[in-house]
Amino acid sequence: LDWLAVEFMQKGWNYKHMVRLIVSSGAYQQKSVGLSDSRSVFGLMPRMRLPAEQIRDQFLSASDLLDDRIGGPSVFPLQPEGFYEERGQNTAGNSNFTWKVSGPEDRYRKSMYVYWKRMALHPSFAAFDAPTRQVCVAKRTVSNTPQQALVTLNDPMFDECSRALAENLSVYGKGKINEGLDHAFMECLGRIPNNEERIKFQALVKNDGWYSVCVVLLNLDEALTRE
Repeated sequence: LDWLAVEFMQKGWNYKHMVRLIVSSGAYQQKSVGLSDSRSVFGLMPRMRLPAEQIRDQFLSASDLLDDRIGGPSVFPLQPEGFYEERGQNTAGNSNFTWKVSGPEDRYRKSMYVYWKRMALHPSFAAFDAPTRQVCVAKRTVSNTPQQALVTLNDPMFDECSRALAENLSVYGKGKINEGLDHAFMECLGRIPNNEERIKFQALVKNDGWYSVCVVLLNLDEALTRE
Protein backbone atom coordinates (compact mmCIF):
# COMPACT_ATOMS: atom_id res chain seq x y z
CA LEU A 1 0.00 0.00 0.00
CA ASP A 2 2.90 2.35 0.73
CA TRP A 3 4.36 1.63 -2.70
CA LEU A 4 0.99 2.27 -4.36
CA ALA A 5 0.66 5.57 -2.49
CA VAL A 6 4.10 6.70 -3.71
CA GLU A 7 3.30 5.53 -7.25
CA PHE A 8 0.05 7.49 -7.16
CA MET A 9 1.88 10.69 -6.22
CA GLN A 10 4.72 10.19 -8.71
CA LYS A 11 2.24 9.69 -11.55
CA GLY A 12 0.61 13.01 -10.83
CA TRP A 13 -2.44 11.60 -9.01
CA ASN A 14 -3.49 9.88 -12.23
CA TYR A 15 -6.54 7.76 -11.35
CA LYS A 16 -6.65 5.99 -14.71
CA HIS A 17 -3.04 4.88 -14.33
CA MET A 18 -3.73 3.46 -10.86
CA VAL A 19 -6.86 1.61 -11.91
CA ARG A 20 -5.04 0.11 -14.89
CA LEU A 21 -2.08 -0.84 -12.70
CA ILE A 22 -4.22 -2.56 -10.07
CA VAL A 23 -6.58 -4.49 -12.35
CA SER A 24 -3.68 -5.75 -14.48
CA SER A 25 -1.74 -7.02 -11.45
CA GLY A 26 -1.35 -10.69 -10.64
CA ALA A 27 -2.84 -10.16 -7.18
CA TYR A 28 -6.05 -8.66 -8.57
CA GLN A 29 -6.42 -11.34 -11.25
CA GLN A 30 -5.80 -14.24 -8.86
CA LYS A 31 -8.76 -16.62 -8.88
CA SER A 32 -10.37 -17.69 -5.64
CA VAL A 33 -11.27 -21.12 -7.03
CA GLY A 34 -9.11 -23.90 -5.64
CA LEU A 35 -7.25 -21.70 -3.18
CA SER A 36 -7.02 -22.16 0.56
CA ASP A 37 -9.74 -20.64 2.72
CA SER A 38 -7.07 -19.19 5.00
CA ARG A 39 -7.04 -16.09 2.77
CA SER A 40 -3.38 -15.24 3.12
CA VAL A 41 -2.24 -11.76 2.15
CA PHE A 42 -3.13 -11.03 -1.49
CA GLY A 43 -4.28 -14.66 -1.72
CA LEU A 44 -7.73 -14.22 -3.17
CA MET A 45 -10.70 -11.97 -3.73
CA PRO A 46 -14.16 -12.93 -2.50
CA ARG A 47 -16.31 -14.43 -5.24
CA MET A 48 -19.05 -12.06 -6.36
CA ARG A 49 -21.86 -12.40 -8.86
CA LEU A 50 -21.65 -9.75 -11.55
CA PRO A 51 -24.07 -6.81 -11.32
CA ALA A 52 -27.09 -6.85 -13.63
CA GLU A 53 -25.58 -4.50 -16.20
CA GLN A 54 -22.32 -6.45 -16.40
CA ILE A 55 -24.18 -9.72 -16.89
CA ARG A 56 -25.88 -8.30 -19.99
CA ASP A 57 -22.58 -6.88 -21.25
CA GLN A 58 -20.91 -10.24 -20.61
CA PHE A 59 -23.46 -12.00 -22.83
CA LEU A 60 -23.13 -9.38 -25.55
CA SER A 61 -19.33 -9.49 -25.46
CA ALA A 62 -19.16 -13.30 -25.57
CA SER A 63 -21.49 -13.37 -28.58
CA ASP A 64 -19.51 -10.60 -30.34
CA LEU A 65 -22.59 -8.36 -30.39
CA LEU A 66 -21.40 -5.70 -27.93
CA ASP A 67 -21.29 -2.19 -29.38
CA ASP A 68 -18.71 -0.27 -27.34
CA ARG A 69 -19.37 3.18 -28.79
CA ILE A 70 -19.21 5.98 -26.23
CA GLY A 71 -21.94 8.58 -25.76
CA GLY A 72 -25.36 9.06 -27.29
CA PRO A 73 -29.02 8.70 -26.26
CA SER A 74 -30.58 5.85 -24.29
CA VAL A 75 -31.32 2.59 -26.09
CA PHE A 76 -34.11 0.02 -25.79
CA PRO A 77 -32.95 -3.61 -25.99
CA LEU A 78 -35.24 -6.61 -26.41
CA GLN A 79 -37.42 -7.52 -23.46
CA PRO A 80 -40.36 -9.93 -22.93
CA GLU A 81 -43.36 -8.88 -24.98
CA GLY A 82 -46.13 -7.21 -22.99
CA PHE A 83 -44.00 -6.43 -19.95
CA TYR A 84 -44.84 -2.72 -19.84
CA GLU A 85 -48.53 -3.37 -20.48
CA GLU A 86 -48.61 -5.85 -17.61
CA ARG A 87 -47.03 -3.25 -15.33
CA GLY A 88 -49.59 -0.64 -16.41
CA GLN A 89 -46.89 1.65 -17.77
CA ASN A 90 -48.76 2.33 -21.02
CA THR A 91 -51.96 3.62 -19.41
CA ALA A 92 -53.26 7.18 -19.52
CA GLY A 93 -51.72 9.32 -16.82
CA ASN A 94 -48.53 7.28 -16.98
CA SER A 95 -47.06 9.12 -19.96
CA ASN A 96 -48.59 6.49 -22.30
CA PHE A 97 -45.08 5.08 -22.43
CA THR A 98 -44.28 2.27 -24.83
CA TRP A 99 -41.01 0.37 -25.11
CA LYS A 100 -39.90 0.65 -28.72
CA VAL A 101 -37.06 -1.79 -29.30
CA SER A 102 -34.02 -0.08 -30.80
CA GLY A 103 -32.81 -1.10 -34.22
CA PRO A 104 -29.80 -3.39 -34.75
CA GLU A 105 -27.49 -0.38 -34.85
CA ASP A 106 -28.28 0.54 -31.22
CA ARG A 107 -29.80 -2.33 -29.26
CA TYR A 108 -26.42 -3.95 -28.48
CA ARG A 109 -24.86 -0.93 -26.82
CA LYS A 110 -23.43 -1.18 -23.30
CA SER A 111 -25.92 -1.48 -20.47
CA MET A 112 -25.03 1.94 -19.12
CA TYR A 113 -26.99 3.33 -22.09
CA VAL A 114 -30.13 1.22 -21.56
CA TYR A 115 -33.22 3.34 -20.87
CA TRP A 116 -34.05 3.18 -17.17
CA LYS A 117 -37.69 3.86 -16.27
CA ARG A 118 -38.25 4.33 -12.58
CA MET A 119 -40.30 1.48 -11.04
CA ALA A 120 -40.28 -0.39 -14.36
CA LEU A 121 -36.65 -0.98 -15.31
CA HIS A 122 -35.70 -3.69 -17.78
CA PRO A 123 -36.92 -7.00 -16.27
CA SER A 124 -33.53 -8.69 -16.55
CA PHE A 125 -31.99 -5.88 -14.52
CA ALA A 126 -34.71 -6.19 -11.88
CA ALA A 127 -34.13 -9.94 -11.63
CA PHE A 128 -30.47 -9.36 -10.83
CA ASP A 129 -31.08 -6.77 -8.09
CA ALA A 130 -30.59 -3.51 -9.97
CA PRO A 131 -32.23 -0.68 -7.98
CA THR A 132 -35.52 0.83 -9.17
CA ARG A 133 -34.25 4.37 -8.48
CA GLN A 134 -37.29 5.16 -6.36
CA VAL A 135 -34.87 5.84 -3.51
CA CYS A 136 -31.11 6.25 -3.30
CA VAL A 137 -29.22 3.00 -2.70
CA ALA A 138 -25.74 3.04 -1.17
CA LYS A 139 -25.19 -0.69 -1.73
CA ARG A 140 -27.12 -3.16 -3.85
CA THR A 141 -28.55 -6.31 -2.38
CA VAL A 142 -27.35 -9.56 -3.95
CA SER A 143 -29.92 -12.34 -4.14
CA ASN A 144 -29.77 -15.86 -5.51
CA THR A 145 -33.12 -17.05 -6.85
CA PRO A 146 -34.43 -19.63 -9.36
CA GLN A 147 -35.96 -16.80 -11.39
CA GLN A 148 -32.50 -15.52 -12.27
CA ALA A 149 -31.65 -18.76 -14.06
CA LEU A 150 -34.96 -18.58 -15.93
CA VAL A 151 -34.11 -15.04 -17.07
CA THR A 152 -30.72 -15.93 -18.56
CA LEU A 153 -32.21 -19.05 -20.15
CA ASN A 154 -35.39 -17.54 -21.61
CA ASP A 155 -35.24 -13.74 -21.78
CA PRO A 156 -35.28 -12.82 -25.51
CA MET A 157 -32.24 -10.58 -25.08
CA PHE A 158 -30.11 -13.36 -23.58
CA ASP A 159 -31.48 -15.94 -26.01
CA GLU A 160 -30.45 -13.70 -28.90
CA CYS A 161 -26.89 -13.66 -27.54
CA SER A 162 -26.79 -17.46 -27.30
CA ARG A 163 -27.98 -17.78 -30.89
CA ALA A 164 -25.46 -15.21 -32.13
CA LEU A 165 -22.59 -17.06 -30.44
CA ALA A 166 -23.85 -20.35 -31.88
CA GLU A 167 -23.83 -18.79 -35.33
CA ASN A 168 -20.22 -17.70 -34.82
CA LEU A 169 -19.31 -21.26 -33.84
CA SER A 170 -21.13 -22.85 -36.78
CA VAL A 171 -17.98 -22.46 -38.91
CA TYR A 172 -16.41 -25.26 -36.86
CA GLY A 173 -17.48 -28.47 -38.60
CA LYS A 174 -17.16 -32.07 -37.45
CA GLY A 175 -13.40 -32.07 -37.77
CA LYS A 176 -12.98 -28.85 -35.82
CA ILE A 177 -15.17 -29.39 -32.76
CA ASN A 178 -12.23 -29.04 -30.38
CA GLU A 179 -11.27 -25.70 -31.93
CA GLY A 180 -14.86 -24.55 -31.58
CA LEU A 181 -14.97 -25.59 -27.93
CA ASP A 182 -11.74 -23.71 -27.24
CA HIS A 183 -13.25 -20.63 -28.87
CA ALA A 184 -16.54 -20.95 -26.96
CA PHE A 185 -14.86 -21.48 -23.58
CA MET A 186 -12.51 -18.54 -24.11
CA GLU A 187 -15.36 -16.22 -25.06
CA CYS A 188 -17.62 -17.28 -22.16
CA LEU A 189 -15.21 -18.29 -19.39
CA GLY A 190 -11.81 -16.92 -20.37
CA ARG A 191 -10.15 -20.35 -20.42
CA ILE A 192 -10.03 -23.56 -22.44
CA PRO A 193 -11.93 -26.68 -21.33
CA ASN A 194 -10.28 -29.44 -19.31
CA ASN A 195 -10.36 -33.03 -20.58
CA GLU A 196 -13.54 -33.98 -18.73
CA GLU A 197 -15.39 -30.91 -19.96
CA ARG A 198 -14.13 -31.44 -23.50
CA ILE A 199 -15.54 -34.98 -23.64
CA LYS A 200 -18.94 -33.90 -22.31
CA PHE A 201 -19.24 -30.91 -24.62
CA GLN A 202 -18.12 -32.89 -27.66
CA ALA A 203 -21.10 -35.16 -27.06
CA LEU A 204 -23.38 -32.14 -26.57
CA VAL A 205 -22.27 -30.60 -29.86
CA LYS A 206 -22.88 -33.85 -31.74
CA ASN A 207 -26.28 -34.47 -30.15
CA ASP A 208 -27.76 -30.99 -29.83
CA GLY A 209 -25.58 -28.55 -31.78
CA TRP A 210 -23.70 -25.39 -30.89
CA TYR A 211 -26.75 -23.50 -29.61
CA SER A 212 -27.10 -25.86 -26.65
CA VAL A 213 -23.39 -25.52 -25.90
CA CYS A 214 -23.71 -21.72 -25.85
CA VAL A 215 -26.75 -21.80 -23.57
CA VAL A 216 -24.95 -24.06 -21.10
CA LEU A 217 -21.70 -22.06 -21.07
CA LEU A 218 -23.32 -18.65 -20.75
CA ASN A 219 -25.47 -19.87 -17.86
CA LEU A 220 -22.67 -21.43 -15.83
CA ASP A 221 -21.99 -19.89 -12.44
CA GLU A 222 -18.45 -19.30 -13.66
CA ALA A 223 -19.74 -17.06 -16.46
CA LEU A 224 -21.85 -14.93 -14.12
CA THR A 225 -19.41 -14.68 -11.23
CA ARG A 226 -16.23 -12.73 -10.66
CA GLU A 227 -13.90 -15.48 -9.52
